[in-house]
Formats: sequence, structure tokens, C-alpha cells
Amino acid sequence: MSFPMTTSALAPGHVLNGRYQLIRALGGGRLGEVYEARNVATQARIAVRVIDRRLVCDVNHFSARFFSEGARRLALSHKHTLRVLDYGRTEQDAFFLAMEYVEGTPLARIISARGALAPALAGQVCERVCASLQEAHAQGVVHAHLSPHLVWLTNRGLEGIKVVGFGDPTLRGTAQLLPWQPRHVRYAAPERLSGERVTPATDVYGIGLLLYELIAGRPAFDHDSAVRVLLCQRQGGPLSASSERGVWSRLPQLADIVAQCLEPNPSMRFGNMTELRAALSQHVIRIAA
Repeated sequence: MSFPMTTSALAPGHVLNGRYQLIRALGGGRLGEVYEARNVATQARIAVRVIDRRLVCDVNHFSARFFSEGARRLALSHKHTLRVLDYGRTEQDAFFLAMEYVEGTPLARIISARGALAPALAGQVCERVCASLQEAHAQGVVHAHLSPHLVWLTNRGLEGIKVVGFGDPTLRGTAQLLPWQPRHVRYAAPERLSGERVTPATDVYGIGLLLYELIAGRPAFDHDSAVRVLLCQRQGGPLSASSERGVWSRLPQLADIVAQCLEPNPSMRFGNMTELRAALSQHVIRIAA
């Protein structure tokens, strides 16, 4: 379990709310630090994300949303979802999420080291990610920032696929004008870049980006500018480039799935994860036949 380091940190040994003792910092992201920790009562090994207090503009507003969304995330129990086990707020207004501890490698790191996956394997990975998202959508939870960095492969292979990031709270009620980082821009659906409402269709778009990268070995969009990425999305997406036609002409079914997922208009994408899973499963069956 590895995260890029942040500047905000609590000392190892600190106990949150008398329940979770921090062991070591694992790193973090723009929302705060992630720690390896232990449950004081059960001695279980867990991971704890502590939200960077500097990002919270209105504590009361953020707290209301944090606890409302935390309850929904607590209900997610699918085997391919990194589970949120608990959440809370300390007397010092430190908001935290306790999650299951998993040793895993992000797919982005695997692609960087080994290159693209075989098409059948890429389809199997995405089918399992869809299964995780299917449960989340049924509970009213949208991931909204799916990427190969947030899908991990554990030592259990395909059965150990884990989608992480469901524990990240919304940025509403925080300093929303956090700068878009290149990685976040490249994996944002058009509606996110336009500031529109995210829906389950946003995650369908995320699956399209994931499937593309697993097969092509590179991101669908490689620009650092949100404006440039949005323009490319509106002008036909990655499959419209002439350089792509040779590769994807040999994978027509997968090309069709990617193209439908990456429709700029959310209503033109697959209607839900059930439909998308069925399309991916049929593709895998065809390759195996």
C-alpha cells in the first residue's frame, strides 16, 4: 500500500479517538495523509486516512457531508472494493477514515513496468471493477475519479482486484479551488471538467479510460491542461486519431465498448454497470472461444 507523501502528518504512536494507533505514514494525496495503524481494541492492522484540516473551509458544513457520505461508504462490502471500516471526527477537528489494509500494486505501476495487458485480461480486470462499482451505485455512491492509480492488484490475482478511493470524501465544504494535477485531469469525465453533476455515467466513462489504457499501455489523454483534455473529449476522443485505427481495427468489439463508454454525452454511454459488465463478459467469452 503506497501513496505519494504530503506535508501534513501526525506522529507515529498518536491514537485517534482512543481507537486507532498510528504506526507509520504511508503517504497520501491532496486530501491528506494515509497511515498504517492498528485497532487498539482488536489489534487488527488497518489503514487510516486523516483529512488535511487546512482544506476544510467550513467545518460544520464539511462535517455534515462527511458523516452522511461516510455512512454510505460503510455499506460497501464487495470483495473488489477497498472497504471503509469506520469514520470519525476528533476533538481537534481531525476527520478520518479507517479502511482495510491491503498490500497491492496500482495497475498504473504495472503498466509502466510491463506495458499493456492482453485484451482478454484487460476485459477481465474491467469486469471486476464494474462489479465493485455496480454495488456502489446501488448504494448511491459514485466513485467519479477512477483511474489505473486507484485499481490495485494484490497477490490473489484477478480475484484480489481492489478499487480504492471510495473513502475519499467530496471536496464540497473544502478548499475547492485545489489545482487540477495532470493525473487528475487525464482521468476526469467531461462533466467533471465542466463542473457539472457527476452520476453513475461518470464511472462508465472511467471504465472506458481504464480499458483503453490497459490495452494501449498509455493514457487516453496525455495533456496537462483541463481545457485541452475537454477539447479532445468533445472532438471524438482517443479512438478518432488516425494513428489508433490500426490497433483497434483488430479489436472491433473492444473498440466499440471503449467508444461507447467515452461518449461525451453521458446519456449516450452504457446505461449502467450491468450493461457494461455484460458487454465485457461477452467479449472475454469470444476471445476464449
